[in-house]
Amino acid sequence: LQASLWAIHGLLCFYQNKPQDVLDGLQEFDDHFDKMTHLVQSGLLVLKAFALRQLGIVPEAMNLAKQALGLIREEDFGNIDILPDEILWWCYRTLAPDPEHGNPEITDELWQVLEMGRKAMMTPVEGISDAGLKRGYLHRVRFRRLLVYEWLKWAEVRAGKEKLAAYTAVIQRPGRLKEVFRRLLKVGVRLNAQRSPERLPDQILEEISELF
Repeated sequence: LQASLWAIHGLLCFYQNKPQDVLDGLQEFDDHFDKMTHLVQSGLLVLKAFALRQLGIVPEAMNLAKQALGLIREEDFGNIDILPDEILWWCYRTLAPDPEHGNPEITDELWQVLEMGRKAMMTPVEGISDAGLKRGYLHRVRFRRLLVYEWLKWAEVRAGKEKLAAYTAVIQRPGRLKEVFRRLLKVGVRLNAQRSPERLPDQILEEISELF
């Protein structure tokens, strides 16, 4: 838990352009690293990798980012405690060339990272039928917006027009939020009419599952 909370602080340091603070803070976890879960290890490795990249220590940064990538498994997609799509985004940022150097095409390795990130990002919302809720999930968090943008930028060349069109339809299709809100209102009325407190938790779960 402490490592996960510190990872959030580390991301804030990135946005404040303080990569050395990230490296200094990560030293606290060196003695406990082997006892951590593989996803926590991956998250800490990519934090260190991107901090080194910001400081211009590129070879070591690349090596650590690849180590972080190697720890992520497909069965991790959908984890809501430690976000594999966020780890994959920072791996991509570490491995990608600087924009000012120009990048007329994307390498196979970088495209694979983007594809993994897209799959990890979409897994938690595969069962959600409302497109509006999906769009909110994809666009309200900054790293997901950037991941979507970057994938779309290269998808026509790498994924093909059919796959690009299918994915674009998912993220742009109109939602049915009015219907969801109407049902939420009806759920609230039914719950208010419930007079048995011990029955409420099960009923709440049943009502929520209906919305999706």
